[in-house]
Amino acid sequence: MEIARSIVTKEILNAKVAWEISCQDNTLEGRSMFICLDDEHCGIQLTLTNYGDENGLRKYFKRHNIEGTSNNYQLIHL
Repeated sequence: MEIARSIVTKEILNAKVAWEISCQDNTLEGRSMFICLDDEHCGIQLTLTNYGDENGLRKYFKRHNIEGTSNNYQLIHL
């Protein structure tokens, strides 16, 4: 996916802009703090690839895998 909503700021961001912000500071609070734009019908949690990695080549949102991770955030419908 190219576009997602930040759970923290509630802004709609494309992956490149979100990645640029993640390389500058931690205002987005983590790689998995995004949700699908269609939160009424979908609302799945998304992860930004290469979050904070200045050498990351590919920037996109993918479905968040809750199993096997310590960041089990509860989804909040905006």
